[in-house]
Amino acid sequence: YLYSTYASPMVCIDPAPMSEGRKVCHPREITFNGGNGAPVAITRIEQENTRRSVYFDIYIKNIGSGTVFDMGQIEKCSPYYPADLSTRYKDKVYLIDVRIGGQHLECTPDKFDGVKLIDGRGGHVRCRYDLEYVTSKSAYETPLIVELGYGYSNTMTRRTSVKRV
Repeated sequence: YLYSTYASPMVCIDPAPMSEGRKVCHPREITFNGGNGAPVAITRIEQENTRRSVYFDIYIKNIGSGTVFDMGQIEKCSPYYPADLSTRYKDKVYLIDVRIGGQHLECTPDKFDGVKLIDGRGGHVRCRYDLEYVTSKSAYETPLIVELGYGYSNTMTRRTSVKRV
């Protein structure tokens, strides 16, 4: 089935990261210990501020018991599809949206390329938020919107016995 993961943690945007005055907030690492309520979770977000940009390292992990696959290849997961699902279509997660306010962040790998989960478990993406349009001179908190899209397959089995009546 098609699935998405959504997270919107509060992050600190500091347009003057080198200044030493009092600040409302300070950039920090954000961890999601309990996941995001989906089988593929955003586990951690690290933040790095520079004079012109803020970088976010977003870590993704399959915390469920199923298999992640390319959401554009969902028909290949059907038991009636004539061939097996190739490994090149497995473990692929797409960035549907990464933004702060109305500014979409530039990410590597690109949102159209998707993020390949290493060994079927975890992956990483780095996104940049440009400070050139920020009019504030002091630090402030704002939500970082992250949405992931992927296909997910999970199999359940149950032992049954058929008795003749």
